[in-house]
Amino acid sequence: NSEEMTVRSFLLSNSLSEQYPKRLITSLYYDTNDYSYYLESLDGVPNRQKIRARFYNNDSSQVTIEFKNKSANLGWKQYKSIQDYNENELLYINAHNVFGDIPKLRLPIFINKRFIPTALISYSRRYFYCPLTDLRITFDYSILQGPARINSKSIDIPYGVPSQHAVLEIKYDKQSNPSLPLIKKLTKEFGLILSSCSKYRQAISAIF
Repeated sequence: NSEEMTVRSFLLSNSLSEQYPKRLITSLYYDTNDYSYYLESLDGVPNRQKIRARFYNNDSSQVTIEFKNKSANLGWKQYKSIQDYNENELLYINAHNVFGDIPKLRLPIFINKRFIPTALISYSRRYFYCPLTDLRITFDYSILQGPARINSKSIDIPYGVPSQHAVLEIKYDKQSNPSLPLIKKLTKEFGLILSSCSKYRQAISAIF
């Protein structure tokens, strides 16, 4: 992936180092029947939540249920183990080979008796860190998204739609002073647009 290598080379030459090895991240997102979470994200509601089942590098033994909460500019996560669900509350996920080597794993049919699977999203992520400014940057690319549909035997992902975009996210603690020269240089180098970005919102817009 030429885009990945170009971004990586730029960051490494500007005092950042890779914090972790590259990972493949896969998430099954949950929403209400009327897509209330999607609509809240679309409307920019300041206090909202996302629910997803997430695993890394297609390792089915490490599935976690994440509740990602947002209140204005403050965000935090809560977690639940897949072991908290009974066998009759789980179904195998069937990605029809569209998503490569998705493992044979069972994920919840419902969460909190209200939220159902709506979209599967996978992407590769690289992690970078600048110790001088405590700046953290993640670069997500090769994003693939597909609709989730429940039948009697499985959670089906019938097709996948590649995203036309990659996502570069800059993170820093509230009390830290971000490296504005680096951010400006990064923005100019790649023609970046500063904006909020929800992969779930983009996926629903793309696949329905």
